Amino acid sequence: MSDTTRAVPSVISCVRAIVTKATNSLLIHLVSMAMGWQATEEPSGASFKQNVPESVLAKIPKEWNYTPLEARGKETKTAIFITIQALSFIFTNLPLAVASVPLPIRFLFQVAEKHLSQHARQLRLMGLLLWALLGCLVQGLEDPETLEQISGLALDRGAKEPLALLAECLQATMGIQQKGVPKPTVHKVLQALEEKRPKWTNMQLQKARKLCSDSVLERGKESGVAAAELTEQKIGLMLLEVCHKAGGSDYLRQIYHIIQGNEELLMFKLSGSTNSPNNPPHLVNFDLGSDSHADTAGFNPLQQFDHIGKKKLDQSAVVDWAWDWPRLLPAYQGMSQVTFKTLLANRWEMQENAELEDGEKFMVEELQKAYFVCCCGPGPQDPPEADETLAKQTQGETQQSDKSAAQ
Repeated sequence: MSDTTRAVPSVISCVRAIVTKATNSLLIHLVSMAMGWQATEEPSGASFKQNVPESVLAKIPKEWNYTPLEARGKETKTAIFITIQALSFIFTNLPLAVASVPLPIRFLFQVAEKHLSQHARQLRLMGLLLWALLGCLVQGLEDPETLEQISGLALDRGAKEPLALLAECLQATMGIQQKGVPKPTVHKVLQALEEKRPKWTNMQLQKARKLCSDSVLERGKESGVAAAELTEQKIGLMLLEVCHKAGGSDYLRQIYHIIQGNEELLMFKLSGSTNSPNNPPHLVNFDLGSDSHADTAGFNPLQQFDHIGKKKLDQSAVVDWAWDWPRLLPAYQGMSQVTFKTLLANRWEMQENAELEDGEKFMVEELQKAYFVCCCGPGPQDPPEADETLAKQTQGETQQSDKSAAQ
């Protein structure tokens, strides 16, 4: 599955796309981890980048295993730690990656594994699907362009190196013979991981391989058959319900015409092909045939929401209304007069037959004059201070007359 240069059948392309999709999420997270490692190691690597140009380092053959002087001595511990962290992430999420592969594809790999495992020792230990998933991971880690494409991040040498080391460690885990002399760091990484978590890698591989076993596939097959039967029953009940409604035959005829008119689009969606030579339409055609050809104009939301029938809405009649805002909502008062008048009018003291004392009656009369008497005349009005002064004078004169009468 790693050879993408030759033309392959469409079935192989679909299988490869599904396996690659299952590993892309792992690759994206590994790239983000590498960028985080690079950010933490950036201060120590700044002098190295300034002294030796990257163009010169790119010309050095990999077989030399050249390590810059500034980086020697500090590579081992950091590289081992971050590679162990990445390997732990991969083998922790490997069962989830297998579970994300559809059951038919897992069954296909299982059948192929029975024919190929007789000739390959690694397949007997790991399984064909796990071999393909890890192979896609290795291929992605070794291809910086693919990593940049799926992650949307630009990778420099500081991020590519730990990912390349991770790919070599995965190859060693799979038992693939590496080209040239293997790095001692790879052996140290695998040994440190085994010491830290004994037999954990093999346990994760076995857990992931159980998801491709016959029992899992049989359960998936039974549930798939039950779901298909249930779906068929639902479709039958829906058709009966449509037929028994008024105009049901017309509805079924319309559904048939819609399906027939979108046959090309349906075949394209069901096939799952990524390359479409005929350029099928991306929108569903709801044309019901010759019976429903009406001379109706296309839906224009600006036209439809601006009219009621053929009469255009007059928005200015609402916006440009002659509101008396200074009287309606005076800014100098704490409460709107509209709200205050409504509350005041519903109090029991303001009702006609309310039993009030003399002082309460006087207050009610003053409130009615202030808020419920229409002052529409253009003449000037007395300020509130003048009203209070007049009321005090009147009250004083009344008290004096009462005293003289008592004497």
